Order: sequence, then C-alpha cells, then structure tokens
Amino acid sequence: MNRNKPLRLLGLEDSESETKPKLTLNRLSVMPIQCPLESCIATISRQDMLAHLASQHLRSSLRKHLQLAFAGERCTLIFDPAQLPARQTICLGVLLYGGERGRQDQLPGVREFSHRNRLPAHSELESLQDYLPVMVLVRRTTFFDWALLDRNKEANEYKESLYQKCSTGKWGVAKWVTHLDFTCDQYAKCSAEQNSDYSSQEYFDPRKRDITGHDNRQDLKDLDMYIIWTQSAPCIRPLHVCLTAFNRTLSDGRSVLRLVANSGRVFPEIGGKELPKDRHSMWLTQRELEEICGAEYHLHLEVILNESLE
Repeated sequence: MNRNKPLRLLGLEDSESETKPKLTLNRLSVMPIQCPLESCIATISRQDMLAHLASQHLRSSLRKHLQLAFAGERCTLIFDPAQLPARQTICLGVLLYGGERGRQDQLPGVREFSHRNRLPAHSELESLQDYLPVMVLVRRTTFFDWALLDRNKEANEYKESLYQKCSTGKWGVAKWVTHLDFTCDQYAKCSAEQNSDYSSQEYFDPRKRDITGHDNRQDLKDLDMYIIWTQSAPCIRPLHVCLTAFNRTLSDGRSVLRLVANSGRVFPEIGGKELPKDRHSMWLTQRELEEICGAEYHLHLEVILNESLE
C-alpha cells in the first residue's frame, strides 16, 4: 500500500481493487454462447455476434436495426409492445458502441477494449470491425415466470466451474432453482387471503376462473410484464446503460441505470436464453405500460451507453 496516498474510509473495496489484476483481452473466456433469440439454436463466438445477427436475423432490415452509439449520446428505438409474441426474446436493434465520438483511437477494437468483429471481407459491414455490438433485447412474459427463477443468487463460482469443465471436455448441466423469493422489496407482496386465492387450482384453470370483474382484470395487468435489457460481446470493463421508456409527448416515462450484460466479466453472465439479472434489466407491467402510452401504444426507448458513471 502506498503510505503517501491518503486513506479513504470506504471499506475494503479500495484495497482489494489495488491488488485485483486488471482484466485484459487474453483473460476473457473463449467459450462461445448460444444466441439469445428464442427461435435460434446457433452457437456463436465472441467475435461473430455482429456477423451472425446481420446474416441470420437482420438481413432484410439491416440498416434499420443498426445504430452507431457513442459514449453519453442518446439512441432511440420505437416499438409496439402489443406485437411482441409471448415468452420469446426479441432483438429490437443493435447498437454499435464506438467510445468517444470523433476519435478513431477510442474505438473499442483499436484500444483493445473488446475483440474486433470477424466480418466478411469487402462487405458493407467491414468498416464496423472495431465497434462493440450491444443488443437491445425485450421479452414479454409473466410475473411468475420472472419470479420463479432465482436469477440473482446464481453463484458465479458455479458458472465459472461449468465453463472450465466445458473447456476441458467435462460437460456439466446447469440446474435451475425453482423456489420463490419474495424478500426483495421490488417484488409485489401478497396478503394471506390473496395468497390462498392464487394458490388454488381454480386460479390457474381458465375454465373455472372468473376474469370478468374489474379488479381481476387489473390484477392480470400487474401479472403481465415486459423485460428490457442490453447484452454485448465480451469486453474488459463494465459498460453502463441508462434505459428510459417514454411516450411520444414526453409526458410520462420510466428510467433506470443498469449494467450491460456480459460486459467487464471473464465469463459471460448470460450464456444462452436465460433471463437477465435485475442489475441488467428494466421491467414494466402491463398497467405501467398503459399509463405511459395511453391510447398510443407505441413505446419509445432511449438508450445511453457509457463506461463511467460520471
């Protein structure tokens, strides 16, 4: 420890960060991931994400779905939530993060912030090899699908050991945790009476369930929800993202500050079609969506990427 450096009373994080080795490109895992889009079974490497999305998923509307994104600058996407199929992950677009605008030496591939994209030679994508692709993903689901998986308590050590077994040929099988966890304040709490109603067989049987009442319809709007998150190719430092959902008149909206999934990690946190953790995602219930959009059902989504929180 440098004795000339003033001490800061911030716990042990500062001293640990001084001894923690700096993450470099050669320390990033080389294990491929499964494409997160629901209908795709492809396995892609860390350098082929952009080429895969362009050739397999965005082929007919490539220019429409690609946007250049520089540090601290806004990118806006517009979509109709009513058109989203249930329980399927959809890619709204791909942001090409280029660091600070106007500086070629700040491109992620040039300064070794991330690996360069492997793109077809002499194609319209060849000039994008130094940009970091960031997918903007959305999934229409239900509260129970969201809560039944204990996403936030999955041990990183378990996932890292799984990747190590894969790399040595000893494949492991990940197991889902299937118990409810309502300890977090952001989850809706149920009274004892409501809990007994929801646990009954009649509640889950549409033939025995009365959904004609106003209160029941409002409850259903709280159960239906939309999860929005970003996921990038591997890079050596965490990438922060500000997600803001708003309507056309800017009269109502929701905003959160999150981390881009798989950024700044040796091993990817999302290696397939699993749901994102809370630190990566914003979620909106059907009721909140109607409060924001009103009669106009199109939702505007603003995305701002940055490497620092300042």
